[in-house]
Amino acid sequence: MLASGIGAYLLLASPTRRQGVADGIGPVVGRLNANIKLGNLAHRALMDGRLVFTPDPSRLELRVASYLVRHPDASMRAIGDALHLSTTARRQLARVLRSHPSFELVSRYGWSIGRIRTALATEPSTSWQPQSA
Repeated sequence: MLASGIGAYLLLASPTRRQGVADGIGPVVGRLNANIKLGNLAHRALMDGRLVFTPDPSRLELRVASYLVRHPDASMRAIGDALHLSTTARRQLARVLRSHPSFELVSRYGWSIGRIRTALATEPSTSWQPQSA
């Protein structure tokens, strides 16, 4: 309804008035057109791209984690045997199990997926002061 009223106004307005309205609306339409093109470009990029990436299956941490999920409390030797690791990879396995925060020793030789530790549990406190004796 409003558009038809504006159309009737512009139809009945003088040519100078119509030119003034066109000059005023021109930059707005230009910006709108540029934003529509930018939105279309972003939409195309999102549709063409992969939003979720598959993890690299060759990473030792992922292979160990997937094994430990199915076999909790597995020893380091059992993990190495099950994953058919070479001697070099077995050395890396020992390093990964001892240093990665997602793995924890749950028995004398058994390893398991640990919990995700918060920053409070993994970083030292900056405000804690030892009590004086």
